[in-house]
Amino acid sequence: YDAAAAAAASATAAHAPPQIDTFLQNNSHSYSSVLRRYSDFLWLYERLHKERAGAIVPPLPEKQAVARFSPEFVEERRKHLELFLRRVVLNEELNDAECLMVFLRGEDGEFQRAKALADKMDGSAHSVDLSGSGLGNVTMGGAGAFNLTPKNTNSLKKWFSEAKTSMSGALVQSPDDDLFDEIERYIEALHVQMKRVSNQSTALVKKGREIANALFEFGLAFHQLGQSEGEALGSKLELVGATADKVSAMAAKFSELERLHLEEPFKDYLKIIHAVKLALGRRHDKRVSYTALL
Repeated sequence: YDAAAAAAASATAAHAPPQIDTFLQNNSHSYSSVLRRYSDFLWLYERLHKERAGAIVPPLPEKQAVARFSPEFVEERRKHLELFLRRVVLNEELNDAECLMVFLRGEDGEFQRAKALADKMDGSAHSVDLSGSGLGNVTMGGAGAFNLTPKNTNSLKKWFSEAKTSMSGALVQSPDDDLFDEIERYIEALHVQMKRVSNQSTALVKKGREIANALFEFGLAFHQLGQSEGEALGSKLELVGATADKVSAMAAKFSELERLHLEEPFKDYLKIIHAVKLALGRRHDKRVSYTALL
């Protein structure tokens, strides 16, 4: 996948959003065309979560175990990856992230070194030495997990008491907590309603496919019946079969349009809602981790 070319194409298109033009103008001095695999997009997605914790990171297309190399799947995957990249570029909280810059500009060797360095930093950047507090290292892993290790066994009781208090007590408060609580309630309710609409749209598309298949079978049956009858009646029966075939093709085409313009958008909305929930969850995890260290 040509990642930089996708960003450029979106900027030079006839109706390109002006935000992408601004992004390229601010980063045009080192433009390059690079090739990226799905695993590289997955790395970018995960790095954006780490570098910009709390920001809403657009969803990636899901992995697929079968039919991965069919032309239809490859094209569908390309479109979704391009949509992901455009959304990242348009997001002011994400479009200046270091991982995005190296993703768009880095040649293969440079990009692999950047990935290795980022992975190495992940293993050490969250390790904090709290000397003099009776604790050794406090390591915060993903999703706000933390591991508190006592420096020596003599201070175990004191350490456990302090750690228990910080983890079980009230979380650190901020002026925006009420706003975020309201957002969380709204997102949860929206997810339930959107899930219901998405399921109904999927059922509608499925029903359309079933109707198209049933019409095809109906036409085939009449075609075979016409072949078993005399010429006068048989031709009329085959005409009914041919008409059913045409209606079947129309129904299949309409069902595909429903999938593209109804089912898929609702699925995408659900993924975006999930991205918002991830961002809210990471904010909560950071509050838990921060409270535990007080």
